[in-house]
Amino acid sequence: MEKLYLLGAVCACTMSYGFTANANTIPTQVITFNGTASEGSTSTATGTTYMEVGYSLVIGNAGAAYFVDNNTSGFPGVIDFDDDVLEFNDPTLSSFSMTKDDGELFDLISVETGSLGRDVNDDGSFVFTGIFGSGGTVTQTILGVAPGVTTNLFTGFVGLSSLVVTSNDGHFPVMDNISVASAVPIPAALWLFGSGLLGLIGIARRKKAA
Repeated sequence: MEKLYLLGAVCACTMSYGFTANANTIPTQVITFNGTASEGSTSTATGTTYMEVGYSLVIGNAGAAYFVDNNTSGFPGVIDFDDDVLEFNDPTLSSFSMTKDDGELFDLISVETGSLGRDVNDDGSFVFTGIFGSGGTVTQTILGVAPGVTTNLFTGFVGLSSLVVTSNDGHFPVMDNISVASAVPIPAALWLFGSGLLGLIGIARRKKAA
């Protein structure tokens, strides 16, 4: 009987570890904006809904926003991006909100930022505000957005129901390759791991009493 208890406890711990490992290896998805603008040109993004890899970006009607091909003449700051980018043309009103199409929670991992490079005083900024599914918000501001590609990592943007992005100043900031992942349901794994530990503790006590 004791062997059965031990086997059950070990299995519970092993299964829990497997669940946790799987949770950590959930693949990320990348919103690339590829194909939104023709080669060497721009297209209006204002007031549109852009959908990719199971996410929807509702781009605000107030403040101009554009999809810009990285080979567009006169915009040297975006040539290092792999393809099209999303550009905010209004320093105070351009914005978008993002949600997962299936209504599930998600994590924001990283985003690439830059600038069109048409102004020597490039100093744009982005403000990312995540709305937690459990309530409350988290905010991160990216300052000094300049020509070239910069990868920005996010901390604490987990379990989001939506994301709002604005630009509060600056000169034509752009973004690309928004990396996201489905939020990880950890509690079930923790309960299973806990039950395995309790089983091992119980066996140890039985041996000590004997």
